[in-house]
Amino acid sequence: MLLLAACAKKSDPDPEFVQGMHWTENGATVTADTTTVNLYPTGHRMYVVGSVTAGADINRMQLNVPRRIGTHVLGPSLGESAETYSVRGNSVSNYFSTSALAWDTVRGSGRIVVSRYDSSATVGASRIAGTFSFRAVGSRGTKTVRDGWFDVNY
Repeated sequence: MLLLAACAKKSDPDPEFVQGMHWTENGATVTADTTTVNLYPTGHRMYVVGSVTAGADINRMQLNVPRRIGTHVLGPSLGESAETYSVRGNSVSNYFSTSALAWDTVRGSGRIVVSRYDSSATVGASRIAGTFSFRAVGSRGTKTVRDGWFDVNY
């Protein structure tokens, strides 16, 4: 008696797409409650914004990036930037930035790496993904952000 057997390895499905933003800020791990993309009305730039609700405050991580794949350096007098701030009603507080501002001497450094950028005219069919890390400066000192990632359909 002859017995023949074959075994085929079933390939694993692609990992599920996880939309959102996640980072480590001054040693604490943060995951955004919501992540949105705001396009500049002109030009080739966008804001990727992660928001975390904390009581009456909304804490935000805002990345200003070009609409293209690549490594984008953050710092004074550069087009790309990263900011963290809190919003309560119409008031902004705890503002930290990697860029210089006209009314302050805020300085910082870091990078945003856009690893995926798919553009579509269909709402919800565009996607941007990448990583970020930076040191931002504000009136209360410095804030360090590491191990950040974002992946958003818009």
